[in-house]
Amino acid sequence: MAVWQAVFGADFTNTQPFLWSNGELADEYPCTNHPPCGCDHEVIAHAPDRIVAACRCDPPECKTIPLQPKDVLIYALDSRKFCRAIRAAFEFDTPPDERAILHGAPYTWSVGMYGALHSPVYLIIRQSEHEFLKEIEGLITGQTDPFILLAPTQRHLTPTVQAILQRQKAVFIPLSRTLSLDGLGQFKMISPIQPILDHFAHGLAEGKGLVKTVEKFGRDIEAVAKGNYELRKENEELRRLHAEGYFKFAQRVDAEDFQALATIMALKTRKAAADFLEIPFRTFYDRVEKWTTRGHSYQLMFRWVEWRKNTARQINVPIVDSLLSGEPNDRPENPKTIRDVLTKIKERDVDNKEYPDILRQILGAMIEQNAGNWPSVRAEIIGIITAEIPQ
Repeated sequence: MAVWQAVFGADFTNTQPFLWSNGELADEYPCTNHPPCGCDHEVIAHAPDRIVAACRCDPPECKTIPLQPKDVLIYALDSRKFCRAIRAAFEFDTPPDERAILHGAPYTWSVGMYGALHSPVYLIIRQSEHEFLKEIEGLITGQTDPFILLAPTQRHLTPTVQAILQRQKAVFIPLSRTLSLDGLGQFKMISPIQPILDHFAHGLAEGKGLVKTVEKFGRDIEAVAKGNYELRKENEELRRLHAEGYFKFAQRVDAEDFQALATIMALKTRKAAADFLEIPFRTFYDRVEKWTTRGHSYQLMFRWVEWRKNTARQINVPIVDSLLSGEPNDRPENPKTIRDVLTKIKERDVDNKEYPDILRQILGAMIEQNAGNWPSVRAEIIGIITAEIPQ
């Protein structure tokens, strides 16, 4: 709940009716000290009623946080209840299937239907612009009819998104400008949406593809192409570094140590890596710490881990279920997912000749998933890679 409080701020009280818990307990807790260290703390239960959140910075930077059992309950957004409240406020009709999951758009929820043509109304909640755009692309793949799109705010209504919606004869409604919460699990309208709905209905009556829309869409496609070009260039740079031997240090370390490095890089934290590998956290933590006292390759691995820790909040999308990277033509290559790679590492189904390429693939996944903020974190890792490897 502390994380939700940080996310919603002043709106936290009003949003609580939409949060629910299935009784699962968290193994990490945000730092609530003042000032905070910026890292999540490890949850340690000494007894059912004696729980603490311990700082795992090296060295520890802040005090242990005492907790109650209720503090470590995991909460999720009740998406159906949330969508029903929105539907009631906007007076949309009930959708054919509230539970429907759209193929290619797993983070898109069906809110309702509008008008005599029963046009679908969808809600998308994603953090980054890249994620939001990817979700819209998945939505229009399976939804060819015009639709109404809702989102928490207007910040992801970029020129590219606008162009896609115009082509689809869809309209966009930001919830923050049209609804407010009353604290009882209900929304009230603060700004009428009828002008938007009238525009939507008018668009359905027009012919396909106005000239201005086509021209604008063409300009925005160029912008998308430029972004894809830059991603390809980043991956080309990684392939070049790999080809020139910059990742070969991974072949000179023990299998268990490389296993630890690759898993941390993919899953963000040592705690998550230890859980995946089914190794006691303290044992795993001690192994990583010892890298600082070993040879050059091990010290380099520790620098990689520190970089991953420092960028965890910028690169915060779980990459275990996403495409790894691209072949020279930038199509997906096998194995298809980071989880496949980690499972192979865990089961010792790879040899050390494959280690350099595994690191390249993991970095490639970070680039693909974090196109917007990758430039802000790339310089340090590229510096580590190029400065520390003997030529």
